[in-house]
Amino acid sequence: MSYHQDRFRDHSLLIFKDGTLCALFPANEVDGCLFSHQGLTFGGLLCHAKETDDSIEELIVTVMDYYRKARLKSLYIKLMPSFVDSEFVTRQQVIWHKLGAANRFRETTMAIDYADYQIHKSKLKRYRKLKDSGFDIFQTADFKPFWNLVLIPRLQSKHKVAPVHSLEEIELLAHRFPKNIIQYCIAKDGLLLAGITLFVNDQIVKSQYGATTDPGEALYALDILFISLIEHYDSLGFRYFDMGSVRSDDPNGMNLGLWKHKQELGCTEFIQSHFEMQL
Repeated sequence: MSYHQDRFRDHSLLIFKDGTLCALFPANEVDGCLFSHQGLTFGGLLCHAKETDDSIEELIVTVMDYYRKARLKSLYIKLMPSFVDSEFVTRQQVIWHKLGAANRFRETTMAIDYADYQIHKSKLKRYRKLKDSGFDIFQTADFKPFWNLVLIPRLQSKHKVAPVHSLEEIELLAHRFPKNIIQYCIAKDGLLLAGITLFVNDQIVKSQYGATTDPGEALYALDILFISLIEHYDSLGFRYFDMGSVRSDDPNGMNLGLWKHKQELGCTEFIQSHFEMQL
């Protein structure tokens, strides 16, 4: 996490038992409140799934006692999405509630479960019609073209925001984790049309960024790239293709257009729970 240490006042914990590291609690501090962790996709207590409920509860109590002694006021926890390990997430959720944590909100995350998924027939029909129309899909270690020519301009024009990771940060992370952070692009006649940045582990592939240019949008380039990658990682035996949150500032709390787009690509809804605890 050191690449963005300037943005967060880190107050993470390593928990040892009899000299052996047995758990992590990534966290950052803001005005006397603790978040687990605003710079990460998920947080909560991270430990081996083989730990018993009593052991997990003991670890969480240890964490709470530490932060109470540090005179922190509140603790905000966001657990991992349920598809990562539904049994472990449920067990930890029960323990947090038992110890006094209150629900803040439940965030909808969209992911493909490769055990049972179906891409919308209209998207598949278009994909099969267009995929052999001269598109060039390729993996690259050079993030600059996608960041500078596609991602940054698209986010600025559509949403008036910048990517969470700067180009320098994503390049640093990709250098540190070359097998886990992968850039795919799609072009036609030498023109870059769209790209998807993937975060990959042994079972889950997460589309961290996906964006297209206006010419790419007219040619459905991003859909073609997404479906190509969905099928590719299915063939490699992956368990999930995570497309991330659909939360927004809309009154219903969800970007319905984004939800529909991801649902038509084969995603189903999973829940990521957020809690608050007064210390």
